[in-house]
Amino acid sequence: ALFVVLAIECTLNYGLFSIVVEPSTPLLLFTGLILWSLVRLDETMDARWWLLVGLGGGMALLSKYIVVLLAPSLLVFLLLDARHRQWMRTIWPYLAILTAAVLFSPVIIWNARHEWASFAFQSSRLGSGEASSVGGLGRFLLYETLWVGPILLLAAPVGAVALLVSALRRRQPVEAMIATAFLFPFGWLAVRSFTLQINQSWAWFLWPIGM
Repeated sequence: ALFVVLAIECTLNYGLFSIVVEPSTPLLLFTGLILWSLVRLDETMDARWWLLVGLGGGMALLSKYIVVLLAPSLLVFLLLDARHRQWMRTIWPYLAILTAAVLFSPVIIWNARHEWASFAFQSSRLGSGEASSVGGLGRFLLYETLWVGPILLLAAPVGAVALLVSALRRRQPVEAMIATAFLFPFGWLAVRSFTLQINQSWAWFLWPIGM
């Protein structure tokens, strides 16, 4: 835990640019709340933690839409262990989804009244139609190296892959969830960087998970 705190503070991303007021800052908080609540759910098997998962999910969506890239990690958490697969036969995960949807509903209502403006804007950014270029991946990795440093850029993905392989073999839902919560969004951003210029702030919520 001390290493994670020190590693975060040693990066330009969090040690310096966290003073900038922009949506990635609350996203860090609510992403942490989602994952922490799932860890507590695994430890206690108390269904009420699902409500906090929904609260964190809704508030994270209000911060930045990119948090949807955590959805595969939640599926891994649910499907890997028989203890958690049983939740799908209860009302609790669906209450979490409902809680998140209610919190996010002002955004949906506003968009419905304004020709889906923010959704259209984000969709146009993702579908920019640029030609595929290896240089885009190089630019993405160069920026991430600048913000978090070469050691963490290498260590976090390698460690996440090792953790995921071990967790899948041992059927450990929390470890698999955390590894997937880093690897899937990081991989998605890396692939999209071939045809899209990745904004530096898009990966903000990933590195604390990777560390």
